[in-house]
Amino acid sequence: MTKILIIFFLFSLGLLFYSCEQKTEKNFDIDNKVKKIEEVNKLQKTVISYDSIFDAGQVKKGKQVTAIFKCKNIGSQPWQIAEISASCGCTNATKAPEKSIAVGDSFEIKASIDTKNFSSDKFEKTVTVLSNCQEPVLILRIIGKLIK
Repeated sequence: MTKILIIFFLFSLGLLFYSCEQKTEKNFDIDNKVKKIEEVNKLQKTVISYDSIFDAGQVKKGKQVTAIFKCKNIGSQPWQIAEISASCGCTNATKAPEKSIAVGDSFEIKASIDTKNFSSDKFEKTVTVLSNCQEPVLILRIIGKLIK
């Protein structure tokens, strides 16, 4: 019984250190995002028309899903995207453009998802866009159902 308790304690201790390491990295990432939001908040605001949800429908497990979000600057100022980021390692997203998107112009944000390691029958992944919109953080969602 003592051996089991020692093994459990060591496992818990290792998990604690791993969790702390992960939180530190995430906190650093969050600090960077907060700084970027503060930077875009200083810019003049614009308004964007965009698709917030991409429904992939039924997807065979292991297949790649490609989502395209169509966005249009319908505001009165250029749209400046500071960052586009994916929610996890299985999702890749378009890089932020170096130039701003002019009033009336459109921009497509593409994201791809690798479903090979998914264990659930449903999935939802997000792409976050930091920009000078009236809402500086836009959340784009990709949803779908896995079939075998």
